[in-house]
Amino acid sequence: MLAAALALTASSTLSGAPPPQPQAPHAPPSGYYDSVNTSTAALLRSTLNDVIDDHTYFPYNSPVTGTWDILELADEDPNNSSNILDLYKNASYVKVGAGNPNYQREHTWPNSYGFPVQSSVPYTDCHALFLADGSYNGSRSRLPYQFCEGCTEKVTVENNGYGGGSGTYPGYSNWRTGSIGNGKWETWIKRRGDVARALFYMDVRYEGGTHVPTGKVEPDLILTDSLSLLVADTENMQDEGYMGALSVLLRWHLEDLPDKLERDHHEVVFGYQGNRNPFIDHPEWVSKVFGHLRIFVADLPPELVRQSDRMLPVVLGLVRHGPGLDNSTSLAKMIDRALRGLPVRDAMGTPPRRDGVLCFGAAAVAIKRPPGAADPTMGWVRTSGQLTTYSECRPT
Repeated sequence: MLAAALALTASSTLSGAPPPQPQAPHAPPSGYYDSVNTSTAALLRSTLNDVIDDHTYFPYNSPVTGTWDILELADEDPNNSSNILDLYKNASYVKVGAGNPNYQREHTWPNSYGFPVQSSVPYTDCHALFLADGSYNGSRSRLPYQFCEGCTEKVTVENNGYGGGSGTYPGYSNWRTGSIGNGKWETWIKRRGDVARALFYMDVRYEGGTHVPTGKVEPDLILTDSLSLLVADTENMQDEGYMGALSVLLRWHLEDLPDKLERDHHEVVFGYQGNRNPFIDHPEWVSKVFGHLRIFVADLPPELVRQSDRMLPVVLGLVRHGPGLDNSTSLAKMIDRALRGLPVRDAMGTPPRRDGVLCFGAAAVAIKRPPGAADPTMGWVRTSGQLTTYSECRPT
């Protein structure tokens, strides 16, 4: 079935007609992931790459079929087929195509981090391209994705039941600060998972080598928490390109799981390119490839220890959506602050009985009780970060 879909895509590209689009439900073709081996992180990564590698290439700009054509279908406003719905502002704009004053093509993985050449394969990969308001696209520029409390607000507008409002962090707003080299961008709550999974795809899809159908050289793209590795080159293809922050993207993945809007984008891109984003089809594979966001702390309810991976989205959701689990609200606040790099204090209702570790990605934050602390309100403090010696924090 996949071979047939690829043949249809290639035939349609030559004729200039758009290929047939898969319809809901949003599910991969039967057998698409049959060759994937999930037994270890390394095997999962390599076998996923085998499945999604060497997709059908479309030019960035083309008089026949290019990324503008694909994205105006992929990001179509579900309430108005004549419009697109943009990524960051949540604005609905009439479809105009290239050169319009309202929206642009946003590289969620900035092309200057590994692939600045417009004719390169990752530059045109629509799994990581979205239509975005031109002003917001320029404001984001190539800033890494990070939390940004206390930053400049970039509001959204209300569309499709989401967006709007301002003045309260994080709300439904984007947030940004700084300039290229020392800035950061926080994507609003309803689309942050979309950009996270787009970058997870890029990391697994691009592992160096050559795009077989075209012979084009591809970079090795790597997600990291070491943002000093993000070195921009606006002219030359790089052997390796870095983007981050990985730990933030892992958190965003859990905060905003795939929804219909993201799946609609995914299916249209699949209809053209012939490859899929496995982390939209299988969100549970994110932790297997990139590491678990796992809790090892004192006084954690046993049922949450046993089900940490499955329960974490619920626990973290308490931070934004109010209490929903007994004895978990303070834990959620502690996790929230630790992952934002803020001091963790006044979080636990009772003194911890032992030290703990918060794991996310390949890094960890050690949480320890202050020496001699008898006052329960002192809680725990964050004593060190970016520790990588805990085997529990690494994918197996």
